[in-house]
Amino acid sequence: MTATSPKTPPPARKTDTPLKEIPRSISVVTRKQLDDRQPGQLEDALSYLAGVTISPWGVDDRFDQCLIRGFDLCTSAIYRDGLPQKVIDFSGFKIEPYGLERIEVLKGPSSVLYGENEAGGMVNAVTKRPTDKPIYDGFLSYGSFNTVEAGLDIGGPIDDAGVWSYRLTGLVRNGALETDYSRNDRIFVAPALRWQPDAQTSLTILANYQWDRLTTNQFLPAQYGNLPRNFFTGSPDFDRFDANHGSIGYQFSHEFDDHWTVRQNLRYSQQETDYRQLYFGEWLGGPYIGADEHTVQRTLFTVDETARLFNVDNQAEYKADFGVVENKLLFGLDYSRQSVDGRNGYGAGPPLDTQNPDYSIPVTPPSLIITDRVETIGQVGLYAQNQSKIADH
Repeated sequence: MTATSPKTPPPARKTDTPLKEIPRSISVVTRKQLDDRQPGQLEDALSYLAGVTISPWGVDDRFDQCLIRGFDLCTSAIYRDGLPQKVIDFSGFKIEPYGLERIEVLKGPSSVLYGENEAGGMVNAVTKRPTDKPIYDGFLSYGSFNTVEAGLDIGGPIDDAGVWSYRLTGLVRNGALETDYSRNDRIFVAPALRWQPDAQTSLTILANYQWDRLTTNQFLPAQYGNLPRNFFTGSPDFDRFDANHGSIGYQFSHEFDDHWTVRQNLRYSQQETDYRQLYFGEWLGGPYIGADEHTVQRTLFTVDETARLFNVDNQAEYKADFGVVENKLLFGLDYSRQSVDGRNGYGAGPPLDTQNPDYSIPVTPPSLIITDRVETIGQVGLYAQNQSKIADH
């Protein structure tokens, strides 16, 4: 059973053309694959796709990261329902896989329909939609590092005529990772409502809220020797990556006749990020030198910022048959505005003895502010695409 409206084309293509007729390489991670594998984050769901390399910089819960055809683009070319949801500074707008219907990966240049993008491709996450048949789904799991997770996914028609339908997806997770003092906590809720008065008109409202308490990435050079996997390099009372983000928007579609269809997709997103980390700086006395080779000098880094995204995409599609030729003409106008208001701090932190770590040492946030900014970027795009199918080819 699909949750996608018959009048809403797959966002990664912007028309209802079947995949086999697209002269591009497009991979799709289906909902069944997501259910079978239960990925913890978006990049894990992409791990078996040809041409895609996940986590190129190692384990880093702050962002979803991947390479497509060698281009490092998952922080700059992630879309949700056909609209950009890119990383802004340290605000990653991480996507919960349980809230997705599928994931589409378009490989190769995509700027003709999506504006400024890398040549490697793009990732489009498709949100779960209201359904025309009742669904009741949920799960409860317990896993590694005492991680408890529960999810709920319900939906269906509200009235007998099926004009109104809904979907409600939620997830709660409390847990940790292999590192001491780590956190892997999340609250996610995504309501959706559809109004479809007839076969020609559809309006779907999509919203989500996500509360994350995650772990900063840990790293140490090889000269520290054989340290345990759970070794923690920061401070339990200082290190954190707390992100609260949400979005609301809609997808509207209307067919005037057999030829003309108009669509408008709109979304506003916002994330508040509180990021603090005490990380490896250098050896006291220099690398490989001195009797105190097991003591680490650490550096303080902080981020306190609010990022906002607004996107709207207006489309018009004209279909016509000219004898043996079936033609689709798509043109549109889109607008994107992103802003960030934040401060970054930097300074020296207390040292750490790797052989006898003392995590009770108080840590004071750095007084040096290296970045204090308000930045806004707006972009307007005009695009057109024509598809012709000749004698069913």
